[in-house]
Amino acid sequence: MKCWPVPNSFSDSLPTEGDRGSYWEDRQIGFNCGVDIFCPFDSEIQVIESGIVLNISQYTQRKETSCFENTMQCVIKCNSAMYKYTFLDKIYLKLGQKVHKGDVIGKCGLTVIKEKIKPSDPFYLRDIAHSNQTSYLHLEIFKSPIMEVRPYEFGNFLGDHKPKSLINPNLYLSGLSKQKQI
Repeated sequence: MKCWPVPNSFSDSLPTEGDRGSYWEDRQIGFNCGVDIFCPFDSEIQVIESGIVLNISQYTQRKETSCFENTMQCVIKCNSAMYKYTFLDKIYLKLGQKVHKGDVIGKCGLTVIKEKIKPSDPFYLRDIAHSNQTSYLHLEIFKSPIMEVRPYEFGNFLGDHKPKSLINPNLYLSGLSKQKQI
């Protein structure tokens, strides 16, 4: 069984092709490696599928010239896939910890600092700032063998060919929604 990762999300389902935050969305600077589930700042983020915590690390870093806030990422390896949960403000888990479906990973951070958006920033960031939905879980799913996705920046693949280890979350989590576990 799998559970919805953001109980407090604005949408009941994953974004699909053509939606803001959809898998492999063309973002001018690259392609979205996962899906973006928009939610209020500080929303709880839950484990989709039981597994073990492989990585906890910095994801984005606030800089004078950047519209990104400081956020973290948590990678969880499950029997069938590896999940990368990003743009987190707080993480309550520890490296190597066994986790179960529905456990709270942490809290969603502020992804985009609206006041720092510039006309030269990619359209998708300006669109997020304009929508006032500036917090979201960016979720990526990988299959084995897991290969590093490069070139990569903040959830975007900057190359020409889709990496073979990336899984389309819409296909892998087909049928999963806020109301329905799979």
